[in-house]
Amino acid sequence: MWNALKNAFKIPELRDRILFTFLALAVFRLGVYIPIPGINIQAWSTYFGALSEGGAGGFIGFFDVFTGGAVEQFSIFLMSVTPYINAQIMLQLLTAVVPSLKEMLKEGEEGKKKYARYTRMLTVGLASLQGFLISFGLSS
Repeated sequence: MWNALKNAFKIPELRDRILFTFLALAVFRLGVYIPIPGINIQAWSTYFGALSEGGAGGFIGFFDVFTGGAVEQFSIFLMSVTPYINAQIMLQLLTAVVPSLKEMLKEGEEGKKKYARYTRMLTVGLASLQGFLISFGLSS
């Protein structure tokens, strides 16, 4: 195993990808501890504790596990990769229904780049919508 790891670091492209992955994980783990500005963390902790004991606590706790504790900390990475995953799922479902999306994927590299751009645009829209819904839900 250690030999495979040593060999992986000898290949520049693979080494760069591994280091980028570790850097991204480190940034995410540090970002989990940075709270969203303007949020009363003490009030959120009390509310989160009450939610965890109630009926909705199962879902909130489950979502907290997937975000690496970002929900409990109410951090800047609260939504994690959820909007991106949702965008990918939505586009894959739309590909089965909308023929032009299916044709776009068959166009080769250019079509895949366009599809990836659509995914990123939908991700921004979903992140905005989900962020608004979270803030609206917590304000009521």
